[in-house]
Order: sequence, then C-alpha cells, then structure tokens
Amino acid sequence: MAQASCNMSSRHSESPAALHSLKNAQSQKKQKVIQPFRFLDLPPGIRETIYDLWIPGKLHVSLGRRGIRLEYFMETLGSISFQILTCTQFFLNRQFYDEFCHALFTRSTWYYSSTTLLVDAFVRLPKSTRDQIRHLSLRLTEQSVEKSPIPPEPSHDGSPVAAFETTQWYLRQMKGLQTLFLNINLIDFGHKTNPSSDD
Repeated sequence: MAQASCNMSSRHSESPAALHSLKNAQSQKKQKVIQPFRFLDLPPGIRETIYDLWIPGKLHVSLGRRGIRLEYFMETLGSISFQILTCTQFFLNRQFYDEFCHALFTRSTWYYSSTTLLVDAFVRLPKSTRDQIRHLSLRLTEQSVEKSPIPPEPSHDGSPVAAFETTQWYLRQMKGLQTLFLNINLIDFGHKTNPSSDD
C-alpha cells in the first residue's frame, strides 16, 4: 500500500509539468499552421493582372442545355485539348466571382461560328452581360450576307438572312464593343480554292 501511495503522489507531482509541455506543443502547432492567402487584399491592378493569367484569349461560344457554353483550346504536354469554362467554378465569394466574370467578358474575344449562333446565344445572354463584351469575332458565310436594312427590332425566324439582319441590330446595341473581327472564308462564297482551275 505504501508503494502504491508513493507512485500515485509521484505521478501527481509530475502532472503540472506534463500539462505545461502539452500546452507548449499545442501552441507551436498553432504557430505552424499556414494562414490562407488574402487574395482580395491585393491592390485591384495586381488582381486584374492575375485574372489575365487565368483568362483565355479566345472563347468559342456554343449552345448548351441551359444556355451558352464557353470553350477554349489549351495546350498541355505537346497536345491541344478543348476545355469548357464556366464562371460558377470560380464562385469563391461574390466579390471574386464578379471581378473574374467582368475580366472574362471584357478581355476575352468571343468567337461565334455563324450569325445564327450569335443570335441564338444573345437571346440567352442578359443585356448586362452583352454590354460587358468588348471583343467579338464572327464568321460570315454567303448565305448570311445580304444587302438588307437593319431591322428596328430583333427577328428570330431562323433564316440566315434574318440572322444577319438581327446580328447587325445586336451589334449596334453593344455600346461597350471595341473590336469586331469578321472571319470570311472565300470557299463559303463560292470561290475556288485554285483560281487556275477550270472547274
């Protein structure tokens, strides 16, 4: 009994030191924890530069089930892949989401493969989004290019001529548009690939 009592008192006397050591270890662990980087505390100019590194230079617009779909080419390990970009994947918080989407709309060139696609996509895009687009690239074909007056309001009857007329209407409404690239393939206009050919 005496030996057991001695052991108990010895452990009791050592417990404050053990607790102190444990507290020190816990304190050191807390100090070693890496704090999250406060990205939004950076100056706006630096944040915009970082957004530019993420944003593709050219976005290919197509139609998805729920709206428009944005795709871009990415080169990795000597190969080129087609990637889909959605703003929702960057929804870390409201400020970051708004800044990223604004940079995406104002810095990327939005490419449309036809006037019909542009009209269909613009119907799905809210005006606030269309007004943010600064650079647009459009492929024209002979069927879509006809001399016709610009309609007073958009038409959506599905014909190429109507799509071209409505495209003109939409483009005139885009007050923020700065550059417009028109892609014309002469083959689409009935020109021969080899002018010397007699076909």
